[in-house]
Amino acid sequence: MSFGESAYAFVDDSRLERALTAIARLLWVGWQRQYRRAIEYTDLHIDADDQHDLNFFAERAEIEAIGESSDERITISAIGMENFSVRIEPGTVREISEAEFRASAAEAATKLIEDFLTKVAELKKRYYD
Repeated sequence: MSFGESAYAFVDDSRLERALTAIARLLWVGWQRQYRRAIEYTDLHIDADDQHDLNFFAERAEIEAIGESSDERITISAIGMENFSVRIEPGTVREISEAEFRASAAEAATKLIEDFLTKVAELKKRYYD
């Protein structure tokens, strides 16, 4: 993530929350499309075969994942990795540099993904082991 020339100096926290939320949605949709496109040319089967799989997918869609930067300024949460929410501690943009903001946002996003993957792995064990 980067900002245009001097853009960071003129943006506010709430505007960044909305922008990061929209970016998260777009990234997830793009990832899903690329994943399906890649799977399309393999013998892998990723869709539900029965009610058991449908139940798994339904529970996976309800997983709440959270990632927070270590400075606690940026929190990204998602339900089912589709309904995203970004919270930026008020005053963050004025108190930290653009580079620090980018690092905190990247850290929160990484932790969000790790939390989601951990919870999906636990769910898979419950359903398929």
